[in-house]
Amino acid sequence: MGFLRKVTGTQGQIDAMNRNAESQIAANRQAAEAQTAALNASARAASDAQRNAAARAEVERIASDAASKPLAVADVALDPVATESTIATARKRRAQFGSSYASGVNI
Repeated sequence: MGFLRKVTGTQGQIDAMNRNAESQIAANRQAAEAQTAALNASARAASDAQRNAAARAEVERIASDAASKPLAVADVALDPVATESTIATARKRRAQFGSSYASGVNI
């Protein structure tokens, strides 16, 4: 019967059908592997995005907490209230350094 299949071309059709089936199986396997890789990459990207969003929310919370805290009270010391005018103070300084004291540049 093998001779009849060979002569009539049936064996060639069977061989071609087997080759097509094998190539289709290989293509399906390759497509499944590519789809699995794409799904893994998508899951990884979603995980990274979720991790980044959580980190951003944490930083925003820390910044909000820092902004809502009251500022520390500044230790400020004011000069005592002046008892005499600035003119009187200048006169005393001139008298202390002598009568020829000048507060500018002499040329």
